[in-house]
Amino acid sequence: MNQPYFERHQEERTGEAYQNRFRSWNQWVENTFGRIVGDGFGVRNWFGPCEEGDWSRTGGNIDKYHIPLAFITALLVFLGAVSYANLGDLVNAIKFVIYLFMGIFVLLIYFTQISNKKVPGEFLHAGYIQDFKKYLKISLLISVIFISIYLLLGSLTAQTITPLIQSITFPMSEKLSLIESILICISIILFFPFIESSFFSGAFTPSFARYIGIIPSIFLISFAMGLFHLIVVGFSPLGVFMAILFGLMTNTITLWSMSKEIAIDSHIMVNSIAFVLKYVKI
Repeated sequence: MNQPYFERHQEERTGEAYQNRFRSWNQWVENTFGRIVGDGFGVRNWFGPCEEGDWSRTGGNIDKYHIPLAFITALLVFLGAVSYANLGDLVNAIKFVIYLFMGIFVLLIYFTQISNKKVPGEFLHAGYIQDFKKYLKISLLISVIFISIYLLLGSLTAQTITPLIQSITFPMSEKLSLIESILICISIILFFPFIESSFFSGAFTPSFARYIGIIPSIFLISFAMGLFHLIVVGFSPLGVFMAILFGLMTNTITLWSMSKEIAIDSHIMVNSIAFVLKYVKI
């Protein structure tokens, strides 16, 4: 009964997925942080690969609500791309095309999960309705901590909330119709976070965790999120740093909970709070 979790789990495994050189690292992390993380991080391959399918989770009943959301997302980002292309704003049109590709990718993931098709990669579901309140509480906590850190760093560096808004928005144009502007604002607050979190936290983080381990995957995908925001937004040291920090927070909680819902909810809350701080006078 007193045998460490990692050793018990290793005895239950079939095959030698973990390479021997990672064993001591895994044991050290497990002995140091095992009690803190509790029953989270189902597989516990902190470093090194694990068996195929260990990081895949399907069948969450929240997913059925995400499928129409994925459809609407793909449609709205397509309309956004068309709108900016018609205005001759090719830079922002290309950004929307990037999001469109990500949205279609996420949509295909849902279809593979529903049809139980075996595809390369590890994908996490959105979780279960009965856990939704817990997801929201954790998401709100992450959002408040993140915004607080941003405002603190912003005050120390004499910056305002503006760089954060710039990192989550596209320039509005006076040539856009009212409906187009409203749809783009909704996309910023709701649909872009849904795409990004499903893409990075729900798909790539568990996929890389399967091959290189939990800790390397969290750091690698978080830096990829920073690079992504650098590409679609432009260089802003504080903005890129906060994108990486947010990735570290949400990717960690995603693997801990074995669900991407907290990452999605946190991202929506952060964008919403930032949007209100920028555009609503309180």
